[in-house]
Amino acid sequence: MAPAQIAAFSIASFLAGVAAAGGNIPPVFVLAAAALCGSIVLALRRGRLAAFFIPAACLAGILYYHLYFSVRAARTTIPFDVQTSFAGIVAAEPGHSAKSEYFPLRLTPPHHGQIRVVVPPGSGFKYGDALKLQGTMLHPEKERDLPVAIFPKTELIASGRGSPVRQALLGFKYVLLDVFPRYLPSTEAAFLGGITLGARFSFSPEFTTALAASGTTHLVALSGYNIAILVLVIFGGCLRLFGRRAAFYLTTLSLLVFVAMVGAEPSVVRAAAMGFVVLLARELGRPYGLPFALLWTAFFMVLYNPGALFMPGFQLSFMSLLGIVYLSPVILRWLGAAGHPDVVAVPAFLGSFRENAALTISAQLAVAPIALVNFGGVSLSSFLANALILPFMPMTMFFGFALLLCGLIFPPLGILAGMVSHIFLSYEIAVIHFFAVLSLPVTVTLGGFGIALYYLLLFILVRRYQLKEDEG
Repeated sequence: MAPAQIAAFSIASFLAGVAAAGGNIPPVFVLAAAALCGSIVLALRRGRLAAFFIPAACLAGILYYHLYFSVRAARTTIPFDVQTSFAGIVAAEPGHSAKSEYFPLRLTPPHHGQIRVVVPPGSGFKYGDALKLQGTMLHPEKERDLPVAIFPKTELIASGRGSPVRQALLGFKYVLLDVFPRYLPSTEAAFLGGITLGARFSFSPEFTTALAASGTTHLVALSGYNIAILVLVIFGGCLRLFGRRAAFYLTTLSLLVFVAMVGAEPSVVRAAAMGFVVLLARELGRPYGLPFALLWTAFFMVLYNPGALFMPGFQLSFMSLLGIVYLSPVILRWLGAAGHPDVVAVPAFLGSFRENAALTISAQLAVAPIALVNFGGVSLSSFLANALILPFMPMTMFFGFALLLCGLIFPPLGILAGMVSHIFLSYEIAVIHFFAVLSLPVTVTLGGFGIALYYLLLFILVRRYQLKEDEG
């Protein structure tokens, strides 16, 4: 067996060990399953090293998960379940929901470690703010979660105590976000800020509800799915103008600039890494190597933080990209494509409605169990809603970035870019509200067995398609 295959089996086993540890599956069952897989590999492929490394890597994943979070818990020194006064620095850009804001807080002496703080909406705290707080610290629900303080008394002591580079990047992001309201109505400006820069704090509760009901929330989440779309748009444009090699380097540079522009948050870096994997596989002309590249990407992310494997954003990024690459050709064939693309090629979403529909449906089928588990359900009408919106997303993003550039450099030209952006945004928001009303929610409880069976069926479906294409 080739070393690359042994490494792939070992990484997959390591990730399985981490997943099992986080899912509280008894280690004896996990190791028995890994040993069985190793025996099967040995019998079918005569891979003696793989047969050894599969259970060994699985055990390493289990041990690493518990060791990582045990060390983190030992470093967190703060009393629990009693009223406590403590201080700290906001360690990341706060997240927002309809009922609260939340952020990680790096504790300052006499306490140590990191906790999660939940505050009322509209508190207005930013990355790098130094806070003084008083409240009750609650134990985390799971080993990988941070201790949490819910609605403590909070006082701003100072600002600008974070990383100067990160603060500068986030400050530039806020400058960019201030451009949109000058040229667009409030809802359109907020939506464009979410599409281009992943900012959702300006959304009204009604619009947030409409996004969720229509199944289009992912449009304003900078996941690997969205970054992959952005990457392929830029790559396609550069390819026509400069050639393949130059397009690869220009797209990579654009991706780095984009990550810096939106603040280099961990979620954005993760999504950009996933998007770059797709770009690299396309450049090397080895799409069959995409699963290996994704495995290595996932391995380093999980090595940095084993909890990443259980984050919905990580799971959505990982599975949606696999769906786009491997499932979309099957869906495209079902939709009656005249000429079937290569099974490992990503469809050009700037083409026909049919190809955009295939891209949308494949990504959503790939992440459906994740949405059911984390968000309580999916909407059947979301497939059509996304198919109607996604073909216009590239142009919306293009004119959105054009509006940013013109608004900063030459405001009169920004009026023209704003008018064009308004046309696209008005249409997309109308579709979102329409399908929010016509939502067809599906709420099914899926256990671990049900999820495994679902993905096994998708794998069989894709594999049968590939075999038919090989025969043809």
